[in-house]
Amino acid sequence: MGRWSTSLGLGCFYLLLAVVDLVTSRTGWGLDPARTVRFATYAAAYLVLMGSIAWALRRHPSRRNAFTYALLVAFGVYTVGDYVSDLTVDLVYGHDRQLADPGDALMLGAYTIALTGYVRLVARARERVSLARTLDTMILTVALGTLAWITLVVPGLRSPLFQGHPSSAIVCALFPVLDLVLLAVGAIRVMSRLPVSWGAIIGLACPALLLVGDCLDFANLIRDRQAPDAAHVAWLLAYGAVAVAVNAPAGANLGTGGRELDARLTARHHVPWLFGMGMLPVGVYGWQLVHAPSGGSVPDGSALSVSMLLMFALVVARAAGMLRTSDQQSEVLEVLARNDHLTGLPNRRTGDAELGRALLRVEQTGEPLSVTIIDLDRFKAFNDSFGHHAGDELLVGCAHRWSDLLGPAEVLARYGGEEFVLVTVGLPTSAVLDLLDRLRAATPRQQTFSAGVAQWQRDDSAADLVARADEALYAAKANGRARTYLWETRDRAVDAAGGASGARHGSGGRSR
Repeated sequence: MGRWSTSLGLGCFYLLLAVVDLVTSRTGWGLDPARTVRFATYAAAYLVLMGSIAWALRRHPSRRNAFTYALLVAFGVYTVGDYVSDLTVDLVYGHDRQLADPGDALMLGAYTIALTGYVRLVARARERVSLARTLDTMILTVALGTLAWITLVVPGLRSPLFQGHPSSAIVCALFPVLDLVLLAVGAIRVMSRLPVSWGAIIGLACPALLLVGDCLDFANLIRDRQAPDAAHVAWLLAYGAVAVAVNAPAGANLGTGGRELDARLTARHHVPWLFGMGMLPVGVYGWQLVHAPSGGSVPDGSALSVSMLLMFALVVARAAGMLRTSDQQSEVLEVLARNDHLTGLPNRRTGDAELGRALLRVEQTGEPLSVTIIDLDRFKAFNDSFGHHAGDELLVGCAHRWSDLLGPAEVLARYGGEEFVLVTVGLPTSAVLDLLDRLRAATPRQQTFSAGVAQWQRDDSAADLVARADEALYAAKANGRARTYLWETRDRAVDAAGGASGARHGSGGRSR
């Protein structure tokens, strides 16, 4: 809890400011001609906000970057702009609410500074900003932008209050639009950060709350009223979200990385989201069509048509990306199902399948076929001496070096542990034994292996071949290791060097 004490204290402070502003406004205390209480409330909010950012820069060296400095400058400019706007209204316009004033220019400039900081953050994480996340953010932006255009901007431009003041209408509409842009860029940044931090999520509440406050303010401005109390609460909480976010403890994360989030957000979760967002402009268009005057056209038909076309393109692009991702995941799963995860060689299932295909081939062509089981000698002792990581490296090195010596007709598979199976087609026995000698010479770290070879005979099954090769390997292990034994009869396994030894058929365990 101690790590969060500063952030919790700041959060409680801004909640208190919001309550004070709401209570004084509702009871009439804050509506005196000089607006003393509200002035003091915002002064405290701005001073504590900039102080909290400066404190975060001192306390967290990792946050001394262009983004945090941009926030400090942006809110400084925003504060000046807000009070310039108030002074202009009080001293020039006699407390009359104007559509736009000089302070708005400073506040819009503050948005530009903050947006520059966001863009710098996204640029730093460009290798982690995926196309899928960007498309999701654009879909959300277009959907919210369509609603903002239909419900705020267009009614504002048609309002009698804005008649003859198109520039003021544009300035007032820019605030919710820029909030939307900040929200979209911030969402890209949050989703591209690995892992996702609590500070980034809390900070994302700032543009969201600013958007709520500015939309409420603009809606009331259309009706020639002052900003509602709810708008002031949203603005104060937005400033508090920034103060809490920049002072959140470093390393306070959700514990889930972006890749894990992507894995959870499957097509089953994405389809309703894409369908809902894609149908939003269509629903708005239908609503306006129903409420259009008899014989008239949809008032905002052109804007809605553009919005629907853009949304259609984005949803199609996102769906195509989901299909590509699904195909790639299927390919990865197929590779994982066929190959050993450590060495990259075919696994036992794939090796058995390759052996079955080889048997079908030689039954038709009569070519020689051999199955060899290779077992690294004293692998457990190697692991005990050098560690399991070294053992994994040995297995990977064997797989790579041996694979380089094999031709297209030979299949090497890992059967498990330190045991491998080699299937050769078209090679006589002598060539197979020579190949095993080359494999033994190429084994890393001067490690040795024992091998048992079984040659295919007419009507042999895959299980017969593997069983005979295993018996020959058993004999090689029992007679000194580091050698190759060739299975010839059911009771004899012949040393490839020319000697012979009785094959052991006891029930005791094989020495490794």
